[in-house]
Amino acid sequence: MKQGGLERFMTMHDDRSTKIAHVFLIKGNSRDLLEKLPRAFMNVVNRHPKMRTTSISGSFELKALPKLDLTKAQKLVTVVKDDWRELIRTECDVAFNRLDEIPYKINIIVENESESRLILWSDHYMADGHSGLIIMNDLLTNIRDECIEMPELPIKRSIFDHVVKKNWFVYNINKLLCTILEKPVLAEMKGYKNNLKISSKLPSDPLKEYGTTYSHFGEGKPENLQKSIAKCREEKTTLNAAAMVLVCATIAKTVGKQDKIKLQMDIDYNMRNKVKGLDEKDVGFNITIGSLESLKKGLDLNQNFWKAAKKLKKESLTANTSFLAKTIQTFVHLKFNKLSNITIPHDHGCINDVNLSNIGRYPFERKVGDYYLDSFHVFNTIPGLGPSVILYLCTTDRIAYSMASKVEESQAKIVFDTFVLLLERIHEIESHFTIAQVIQLIN
Repeated sequence: MKQGGLERFMTMHDDRSTKIAHVFLIKGNSRDLLEKLPRAFMNVVNRHPKMRTTSISGSFELKALPKLDLTKAQKLVTVVKDDWRELIRTECDVAFNRLDEIPYKINIIVENESESRLILWSDHYMADGHSGLIIMNDLLTNIRDECIEMPELPIKRSIFDHVVKKNWFVYNINKLLCTILEKPVLAEMKGYKNNLKISSKLPSDPLKEYGTTYSHFGEGKPENLQKSIAKCREEKTTLNAAAMVLVCATIAKTVGKQDKIKLQMDIDYNMRNKVKGLDEKDVGFNITIGSLESLKKGLDLNQNFWKAAKKLKKESLTANTSFLAKTIQTFVHLKFNKLSNITIPHDHGCINDVNLSNIGRYPFERKVGDYYLDSFHVFNTIPGLGPSVILYLCTTDRIAYSMASKVEESQAKIVFDTFVLLLERIHEIESHFTIAQVIQLIN
């Protein structure tokens, strides 16, 4: 099996990782959870082949490791006493050894006898925001079932193979275009001007040095989520579409734009059950990314907020599967990897303004056996190339917010606090409000 597309992008360097943290608050007997978790983790790792895959230096080939035994599993499940937010800040700078070790591990923080915070770490090339939810459900299910051995699932090809390479003709046209368009694409990257102030602490060469990612976390209220969903339904759009507009409003407010904001925003798409051969049980990098091209031309802040949400919703439906999107995915597959000799036109490594990853509602039963999943956050690092900020939305009965940032901390805090405030108040946005009027809600 070979890495493809963004899997290659995530392994540009053997000595660094784009690390994902899934942080779950679990209610139930903490002592029993600690006792059973290593064996359950062993069973879940052995169920999913991509959880025990290693990379090969100087190659895109992947190597499967033998099934995990209990001794090794116990070493990968460790109890820590740190504050979970501080743990994420420090642990994110420690890379997985993807040449020798499996790309998953667990830390657990015992809050009290009936609450534990479980942090599932993964290397992004073999995981995504949804993988952690699948694994968490499998862990709780296996604990409920007395930690019996689970049937192994078949290994799946990369999402790049499923989405782009499946059409031989289109793929080869894209390969030709990538050769022709390499200089124009890099020129466009060089022309990118970030809206937010990039941290002065970032390394001068993001391809050679490890850049720290700053983290922000927050949590909304259940009553706000219920009201916001009802309001979006009333306006015949979605919470995700409204969130896209609010990202624009947030950055406009932060940088002082009053009439129009130009920015580059990508959004993530979970492709499970959307392409043949992938379903909700599959762990791995099974997302695609789409760019909202209209925002590069600019968003008029004096237009109606809800009309803007409907437009972005329509654009987002095909942003990841258009011919342009597949060409970009092919460009990444061929050019942005450890075997290419690409020159990056920015010394800070930021190649767009923001990535919005709406994980959505937890897709499984939250009460499994004696345990209850109360809430969860998702976060990932930006060690080299990537957006200025990544915003994650994770939903149970409320929204959990997280932001990864390469922006100056003072400005990053404004961005995060503003976005959370606006999203929690969607239900207050009247049908006739312009985006500029929505920004005034902050005041």
